[in-house]
Amino acid sequence: MNPIRFLLCIAIVASVFSASGTIYAQNYAGRIYPGVRIGPVDVGGMTHEEAATVLSSVTNEILESGLTISTKGRSARIPFTSQAINDPDATNSLVSWDIDSAVREATLVGRNSFLLIDMIAPIFVRISTPTIMIAPTIDRDRLEASIRATFSEYDEPPVDAGFAIRKTSYGFDVQVTPDLDGTIMETGKLIGELQKMLTTELTILPLELQIEERSATISAEEAQTLVTKVQEALNATPYTLSYTPQSQTQPVEWKVSADELINGLIVWEPPQTPTLMLGISDEFTANIFDQIATEVNQPAQDARFAVQNGRVAEFQGNENGIELDVVETRGKLVEQFGNTNATIDLIVDVIEPTVSIGSINDLGIREVIGVGTSNFSGSPTNRIRNIKNGATLLNGILIAPDQTFSLLEALRPFTTENGYLPELVIKGDRIIPEIGGGLCQIGTTTFRAAMSAGLPIVERQNHSLAVSYYNDPQNGNPGTDATIYDPSPDFKFLNDTGNYILFATEMDESTGALIFTLWGTSDGRKGSYSAPEVSSWIGTGPTRIVETTDLAPGVRQCQHGFVGANASFTYTVIQADGTVNEQIFTSSYRALPEICMVGVEKSIEEESVEDVEGLQSD
Repeated sequence: MNPIRFLLCIAIVASVFSASGTIYAQNYAGRIYPGVRIGPVDVGGMTHEEAATVLSSVTNEILESGLTISTKGRSARIPFTSQAINDPDATNSLVSWDIDSAVREATLVGRNSFLLIDMIAPIFVRISTPTIMIAPTIDRDRLEASIRATFSEYDEPPVDAGFAIRKTSYGFDVQVTPDLDGTIMETGKLIGELQKMLTTELTILPLELQIEERSATISAEEAQTLVTKVQEALNATPYTLSYTPQSQTQPVEWKVSADELINGLIVWEPPQTPTLMLGISDEFTANIFDQIATEVNQPAQDARFAVQNGRVAEFQGNENGIELDVVETRGKLVEQFGNTNATIDLIVDVIEPTVSIGSINDLGIREVIGVGTSNFSGSPTNRIRNIKNGATLLNGILIAPDQTFSLLEALRPFTTENGYLPELVIKGDRIIPEIGGGLCQIGTTTFRAAMSAGLPIVERQNHSLAVSYYNDPQNGNPGTDATIYDPSPDFKFLNDTGNYILFATEMDESTGALIFTLWGTSDGRKGSYSAPEVSSWIGTGPTRIVETTDLAPGVRQCQHGFVGANASFTYTVIQADGTVNEQIFTSSYRALPEICMVGVEKSIEEESVEDVEGLQSD
């Protein structure tokens, strides 16, 4: 064939091919290309909102079903969700998926920055059927705790040989307790199987919990070699733990007596060494050193600032913190065993603050760059107090340039000592207190402030329920909330302004208004978000009755139902040069029927178990 004709034919075929690809791409503008899957779900031809709705429906079914586990001929269902009675913020799940990110990734398949590639990519996508994996986030600690509580009769770890010590008139009688074989739950292996199943199949099937027999690590013969050292350690008591605070000249001292040490001595096998030593149990460490730590530890205090009369002013100076090094101090105490009346200086670490005062003028805080609002009217007392505590912890903190701000890190620890109060939640057939009320009000308000400032959103997940507290002020629809729950999900944004950002909070308990203001230096960007639109509503369904022994027989305690919804909105950032960046956020809220816990009589078996436990604890 003539070379010119050959090249002309190729050009014609390429033109037809690219033209077909262009038309194909135009037909699927705003939709995912055919052939794309997210896990096992075919999302080809769907819009962002449609794909998110389908995936949310699948994942919600998984959350509702929970996980059925079998072992030793017994099966039990582990619920994936817990429902708060008074505050929906404490309603959370053990498993979650970042559906928004997966759908965005699916939308980008076949779409590149090169025009020629974009012309032909849709056809290759159709042929290759690419799959986007959507791995779940599993709260492993809480799931493992639920499994252990459910199958507690099989959780009998092996027992190392130890010491039974009795104080006598002539000294200390030390007897070696026998080592005992036991069983170990392979919870880590089961959770790994669950992770794999949910990632590859996006479905839930019953799993088998393996129970492995294990031998003790320390034998009675090995413990016997340390009996003399135990007697020497006790005969040398008391040991003195000493610490001199910077503000004092005289040390503070704590005595470790023989009576305290009797129940704390164990056989210890140091890491990477075959030599057995006398050591201190974790229980003794918690009883002695944790108490000392509460008296010694002082958290580092960051400098805090406020805006007064249009100027940034310091209202809290920075201070170094002190933290007891429990491991090193415990080691020093063990080294002194047998030395009469030994004094051990506590090992402490100096913790430097993240933010020091420095020069206020160099912080670059000149103007308001973003404001977020929400309303908590009608909240119960504990919820309001938690919101107030969170707002107080956030007020005045500085976010450094290029820092990814984590809301969980700023609000931790979630303890009563840090000012938080608990709420009651329903887990399976039990009612238990959990700290978490009000936190999503904080997350939602921060989310809206960050978008108002035009900041990149690094991590955001909507609440599992469509709660009126978070209805958007623009039109009253759900869709612009952000949930947080320790350890996940978190809410994070990036400070890419090139200057510090000052986080200021206001709270009006009379009106229920919560206002978060971000101060900094504007680079000309403008951030905004559209009013959320609800594509569908989902009914609550009939009331669910759950029998429980946590309530007196006949007593009924209910949590009202929540209508489900699928919503979306567009976050828009217009840069100083006119560049427009848009990001679609979708939110799926599962429907939750009214759940009523009804008290029932305890079974004879349960009463017998409680009687035995009561006798054992006396």
